[in-house]
Amino acid sequence: MCEQEIAKFSVGQRVLSAKKTYECCFCDRKLSSKRNLRQHEYIHTGLKPFPCQKCGLAFAQRGTLARHAMKHLDKQFECRFCGKKLSTNSSLKVHEAIHSGIKPHVCGVCGKAYVQKVNLLYHVRKTLHGSENHERKMNTTL
Repeated sequence: MCEQEIAKFSVGQRVLSAKKTYECCFCDRKLSSKRNLRQHEYIHTGLKPFPCQKCGLAFAQRGTLARHAMKHLDKQFECRFCGKKLSTNSSLKVHEAIHSGIKPHVCGVCGKAYVQKVNLLYHVRKTLHGSENHERKMNTTL
């Protein structure tokens, strides 16, 4: 790296570290904007200001509503193993991985294995595996 690139990198680092964050009063999570903080806090308060226009089911976060809305679309992607129909190609790929029997995401603490990384992370959160004592060991298998 030349000296000019190093100087730009250093300036960029200072700007990033000085960026303001907003802390959740319920769980101490830090978010990058007031809007993100407000939407995050809906999880704790139970407010669900984002209703589905098709069925009326309401959600705390806009992204969750968007995922839900996909269920109302025509299901045009069919699983070649079981015939289940899904509304997106990406959800089909995730679903078909279940049939492979391959579970590449393994908990480094108890050895439980999962098809999807999100399921391993949920397992770690709901058990005591997420504690500092186990975190380092678990991260080696992700």
